[in-house]
Amino acid sequence: MFLGNSKLKVRKAKHATLYTFYCPGCDETHTYQILTPEAENEARAFNGKFSVENWTFNGDFEKPTFSPSLHYATNRRRCHLFLRDGIIDYCQDSWHKYSGQKIPLQDF
Repeated sequence: MFLGNSKLKVRKAKHATLYTFYCPGCDETHTYQILTPEAENEARAFNGKFSVENWTFNGDFEKPTFSPSLHYATNRRRCHLFLRDGIIDYCQDSWHKYSGQKIPLQDF
């Protein structure tokens, strides 16, 4: 089940909250994962490092900021971005037309 406004869709899972947004560069959605405090403690696997990806969220659904960057890569696609204050800041190593550009977060 998705909750939230039209820019971020929120899904509660057992050990995390998932925040999904539309990426115009890839013409698909991408998702940030925020672990629950209990799951975060369990995810600390080796020398205090996380064994899974985890981000922080500023809690602002109109101008969301997530940290660190999001890097989505397959053999055919690469998208590397920062989402800060509701602006998608695409890194130069993205393989689409918005590489190196800043685009406002869109409704979806």
